[in-house]
Amino acid sequence: MRNIISLLFVLIMIIGLSGCGNNKNTMPQAIVDIKDIKTEQIIETLNSTGRINAKYDVSVVARVDGYLEKKYFNEGSMVKKGDLLFQIEPYTYSAKVNQAAANLRNAQASLRDSSKNLTRAAQLVKSDYISKADYDNKLAIRDQDRANVDSTKAALTEAQINLGYTKIHSPITGKIGKIYITEGNYVTPVSGTLATIVSLDPIQVDFTLKSKSYLTLKKASKVDDLSDISVEITLSDDTVYPEKGKIAFIDNTIDETAGTIQVRALFNNAKNLLIPGDYATVKIILDKPRDVILVPQEAVLQTETGKYLYVIDENNKAFKRDIVAEEDYKGNWIVTEGLSDGERVATTGLQFIQEGQPVTINQQAKAEKNAKKEIKGVGKPSFAQKISHKIKRAIKKIMGK
Repeated sequence: MRNIISLLFVLIMIIGLSGCGNNKNTMPQAIVDIKDIKTEQIIETLNSTGRINAKYDVSVVARVDGYLEKKYFNEGSMVKKGDLLFQIEPYTYSAKVNQAAANLRNAQASLRDSSKNLTRAAQLVKSDYISKADYDNKLAIRDQDRANVDSTKAALTEAQINLGYTKIHSPITGKIGKIYITEGNYVTPVSGTLATIVSLDPIQVDFTLKSKSYLTLKKASKVDDLSDISVEITLSDDTVYPEKGKIAFIDNTIDETAGTIQVRALFNNAKNLLIPGDYATVKIILDKPRDVILVPQEAVLQTETGKYLYVIDENNKAFKRDIVAEEDYKGNWIVTEGLSDGERVATTGLQFIQEGQPVTINQQAKAEKNAKKEIKGVGKPSFAQKISHKIKRAIKKIMGK
């Protein structure tokens, strides 16, 4: 019994030593998928996030003092340009119009009288019946009366304008919001907004483009103002707005901090689906194809200094390569610097890659694994297999006793 246990101990030591002898002091090769790099032609889209804004956004305010007597609309309704919205108590202003009109009539009567006196004085001074000083005095009176007529005319016009301001009309066609100051309150020009009106058709979408995207857009357009470029938007419920818009405005400078430029597109909005203040996803589809190099985004790694990936050479060795890629396209990066046709890049297993060391291509690894399955059980047993077999036999013998 003691001899058998000793034999088992020796066999186990032999197996352990044989296992240590087979262990190589190297890391296993990384298994990776690869992509062959080639130039591809794409129809490019430029994407951004935009905000829907009214073309006209007007705050309705009082222009004269007085009690807010009546409103003539329902909150949230559509109003047309020129529609009567509010009435401020008009009686004080009507009285001022009447007073100014009376003052004008008095001034006109005085002017007529002084004009006649001046005409008579002009004839008398020629015959020396009156002095030149008397004539000059009547001329001055006539001129004063004429100035008084002009002044009272201006006062009457001002009074009429103020009376007109007691009726507040809509300056634009659009949708009116809630009332901020209700009927019965005393209002002045500094009381603030009575209500707001926003135009809805057409409506605009404001968004930004990166400077590179703007240059791409300029190259794709046939006109300087980019009005031939169509803009598509996706609404907050993920539906695409049925009508395409046109670019209506581009700012004249690039924002130095963000590196973007402000752009505005105009959309028809007859059904009022687009509401000011809402967000929309903006997409510009360029008709002109573009030749680019695409790399799956999972193949690209990011550091503080930029993006890089692993290029696999003809000996299946992996080498780090810095690239420039700022635009994305359908799950790929558009690489503008760092890669060329015919090269291969690793797309999986990146965390196991060792710089300058060989890798195993995933398709090759699968083929080798399948080949091993086909020849399973064929060939001579290894030394370790023989020792293991002997141990099993010895254990069975012990158990038999």
